[in-house]
Amino acid sequence: MEGLIRAYSILDEVIAAIKASKGRADVISNLQTKFNFTQRQAEAIADLKLHRLSSLDIQKLKNELAENLKEQDRIKTILSNQQMFNELLKDRYKEVATQFGDNRKTEIFNGDQYEATEDGSKTDKPFYCSFGKDEYYADTEDPNNVNFKYIEPEREIVFLTSKLRGILRKSSDFKMGRHKYSEIISLKDDEEVLIAIEKDALTNFNYIEMETTNGDKVSVHSSFLEISATKRGKKIVAKKIEIKSATLVGTTDYHKL
Repeated sequence: MEGLIRAYSILDEVIAAIKASKGRADVISNLQTKFNFTQRQAEAIADLKLHRLSSLDIQKLKNELAENLKEQDRIKTILSNQQMFNELLKDRYKEVATQFGDNRKTEIFNGDQYEATEDGSKTDKPFYCSFGKDEYYADTEDPNNVNFKYIEPEREIVFLTSKLRGILRKSSDFKMGRHKYSEIISLKDDEEVLIAIEKDALTNFNYIEMETTNGDKVSVHSSFLEISATKRGKKIVAKKIEIKSATLVGTTDYHKL
């Protein structure tokens, strides 16, 4: 813009330089060399249609330049004044909230609570959990019930199923309230959860005593479950048997698989 205005003030010399040039690249080079125009200014002049150099268009350019310089000064003032910057930012947030805002969909808590732990929600805080045959029940409040286990954050929970699969989940995968196991793990047809325990707690037991659907008593070392459990579910032994009950014990005299 400044380049076009200056070109207008020396219009005859600029036209003469353009006429003496051999092409666009030569025009740009001559304008930079003879009149100290910048590369961008020289390119704008080289691409300029002559009607833009009328007195009316030049006046428009001057007015536009004056407005741009004024806005530039305003922006510099804002950036140099932190209080003014914060006030403008606050006003802008209010405008956006008015135009696009809607009602809050989460509940705000004081203190260090992470989120509301209503039924169906998750938490990164400790919680209590009771593991049943088909479902579990989780709650952040202590139910004062021996069937509920205290679960620390970021712990891994190991499941042993009736098809001898070891499945691994994190405590953060659990939803508060009463839920079917199928909501957090993928079970096959007729497959049930027989044991659910924190992975770290498996070291407190030596063996898993089990009874097959045929009535046989067998056992495996608890480390089989600890090592083999995966997120997708992996058989802890290769035997093709199904289990109808399982118990974690310290010692056993049962036949080992």
